[in-house]
Amino acid sequence: MNPLLLQVANVNRELLRYLKLNPEHLHDISPLKFEELIAEILRDMGCEVEVTPQTHDGGRDVLAVFPSPVGKLLAIVECKKFAPHRKIGVDLIQRFLWVVDNHD
Repeated sequence: MNPLLLQVANVNRELLRYLKLNPEHLHDISPLKFEELIAEILRDMGCEVEVTPQTHDGGRDVLAVFPSPVGKLLAIVECKKFAPHRKIGVDLIQRFLWVVDNHD
């Protein structure tokens, strides 16, 4: 494995441990770091993971391939880290479903 990727993975694991003990600090990290943490969780679950570029990602932040008894399954992940008082609305879900139907 690339030494730089290994260092990033180690930093992400340490941050995950910290956030597990201090979940109130989740909102202090950047949107990019949040996407990387989600990707790290998926890697820990055994997925092959790709974090998409920050712009022009087609409404997909993380692509994760899950192994299964019937073959590989693709999970398309859109990460949203809003302020604690801000809820994810139906419009975001509808846009994501449109991306899944029309892009993938």
